[in-house]
Amino acid sequence: NVVRVQGVDAVSIQVAQIKIRAKQAQTQTPSRLVDARFGNEVALDGYDLQGDTLTLYWRSLGEPRQNYTVFVHGLDASGTIIAQQDAPFAFAAYLWDEGEQIIERRDVPGLANAVSVQVGVYDAATQQRLIPKRANGEVWADDAVRLGR
Repeated sequence: NVVRVQGVDAVSIQVAQIKIRAKQAQTQTPSRLVDARFGNEVALDGYDLQGDTLTLYWRSLGEPRQNYTVFVHGLDASGTIIAQQDAPFAFAAYLWDEGEQIIERRDVPGLANAVSVQVGVYDAATQQRLIPKRANGEVWADDAVRLGR
């Protein structure tokens, strides 16, 4: 259906997003665990890394206020970014239920050549990063979680 709004040049507009859950999903365990919390909203519990494919295991800590953007940086031995991807969560974070696990696969060309990988979350409108912390309150360096190979 095409929606036309008087006085607006747009041909269509998005009115809403809905979430339909058919059944409770089984929680999966990543091959590598991480202890990272981004504010009181999102946790990164772990990851799988194979070649250029990074699978991230997220968990909702509360009700995320918005759909944040995730960055993935592949770094060489000197710390230079050699692979990069910035994209919103695959499933809008503001639709997550508290405690829900979200697993997303990201294909990042060149990531297989990286010595280490950084992952972070930010507000695309302000470019402000959410500060990742460990359970003990310790802050991750560079406002990004460093993943090993």
